[in-house]
Amino acid sequence: MAVFNTEGSEGSQRCLLSPPSPSFPKVGSKTRSSAARLSPSSRQPLSPAARPTGKSLRVSDQDPFCFGCSSAPEGHERLPSETRRGQSHAHCPSHRSPLPSYRATPGAGASRGPSLPPPGPGGGAAGGAVQKAVPPRTPRLTLSVPWWQEPGGQRRVGQPGRSPSPGCTHGSRIYPILGTYWDNCNRCTCQEQGRWECDQEPCLVDEDMINAINRGNYGWRAGNHSAFWGMTLDEGIRYRLGTIRPSSSVTNMNEIHTVLGPGEVLPTAFEASEKWPNLIHGPLDQGNCAGSWAFSTAAVASDRVSIHSLGHMAPVLSPQNLLSCNTHNQQGCRGGRLDGAWWFLRRRGVVSDHCYPFMGSERDEAGPAPRCMMHSRAMGRGKRQATARCPSSHVNANDIYQVTPAYRLGSSEKEIMKELMENGPVQALMEVHEDFFLYQGGIYSHTPVSLGRPERYRRHGTHSVKITGWGQETLPDGRTLKYWTAANSWGPAWGERGHFRIVRGANECDIESFVLGVWGRVGMEDMAHR
Repeated sequence: MAVFNTEGSEGSQRCLLSPPSPSFPKVGSKTRSSAARLSPSSRQPLSPAARPTGKSLRVSDQDPFCFGCSSAPEGHERLPSETRRGQSHAHCPSHRSPLPSYRATPGAGASRGPSLPPPGPGGGAAGGAVQKAVPPRTPRLTLSVPWWQEPGGQRRVGQPGRSPSPGCTHGSRIYPILGTYWDNCNRCTCQEQGRWECDQEPCLVDEDMINAINRGNYGWRAGNHSAFWGMTLDEGIRYRLGTIRPSSSVTNMNEIHTVLGPGEVLPTAFEASEKWPNLIHGPLDQGNCAGSWAFSTAAVASDRVSIHSLGHMAPVLSPQNLLSCNTHNQQGCRGGRLDGAWWFLRRRGVVSDHCYPFMGSERDEAGPAPRCMMHSRAMGRGKRQATARCPSSHVNANDIYQVTPAYRLGSSEKEIMKELMENGPVQALMEVHEDFFLYQGGIYSHTPVSLGRPERYRRHGTHSVKITGWGQETLPDGRTLKYWTAANSWGPAWGERGHFRIVRGANECDIESFVLGVWGRVGMEDMAHR
């Protein structure tokens, strides 16, 4: 609060500037300001510059920091406004409005409060004459205005004690030193002097590559698959593929050649789901489990068993059964071989995915693989029966499904087409490059957009998929492009509802170099009771 005073012949007394009261006390009121009880030692005179002049005192009610006294001094009464007109006035520092005037009450000054000084030479009348106000003395107080009430209502930059704390700015946030945030797959750390230091790992979702592919005339579109955001390219190769290339003894196995009959012409387009409706199953999702060897095997076997049983059996076979139980020379979610998966399906068999559901991805390479929770025993004639309940407590059917030995097809485009059209989807090995993860639609072929970049931006790994059909398309530039249709195991949100199209007849990404087919093992008893 601020303090003003008036001059007098016997010294000076002050009026404490406090918020205005609704009304002044009546004459003779016993109300006494608490400030009047302060000891004389606390009385400090104001500087001459702060002293208003004049014989009467009034404070404007309009100034929030300049208020009138809450009551008339003891032994005085507040003069009516008409009595005060025409008198000389002091003024409030911030508003030029007159201050309130007081006069002594007859007979009151001798008994209460300090006595009024006698009138000076040539001035004033005795008794009821108007006297200058003599408010009680108060200690000098300083009015402190908070920064939010300063002109403009904003904190001034550079004021003492208000310097910002050290750190780094990113977006609208301020990070302390050693604070971090993630920029896609790279971690950025705040260093001294507001400097960010970020990792330089190639990310699986590369915006520069997406833009380069979409600007070029490559026949397909690239985009951001949200499940891959935040993963490095190395993690994509390590966790999203998982098929180990077969050994030379497997690749040298004899191929089964199919021959077109005289005058036999294959259609320009074919889709297995149109020939066998309700028997071709949708794409699976391996998550971050490097187990495409198990997912593609289970996907092809599911369709083949459904087709060869004429729909009496239509299971979605369990990839988890293979991942957890097919452990001989296999590594579960860290990779596996196709020949080992087909051997297990022939000799041991697997249950449905409802009975033994997928348990999720494994990104902790040091962690143990989930133990096998399904076993079977021989029933005779090569058939097997489950000896354990379904890991899923909601399913009771634990039927074991098996296949005959897998066979390798020739690498001819026509032979693969004929096998697919007659017996159902086939399994294919392929090389996945860095741009395949970005596929969103169209007819895929590996692009050269990364050739000018460091080698760490050019990675590839082995994958396995299910081919379900073929077709051809005329591009905007007039070219006719043939393609295969295949189901991936990255979920239905990737690509074209979990599928992709890839150039046919050119062994694009080695997709025609190692193709397998199989027959479902179906007996008459299976046809009857299912």
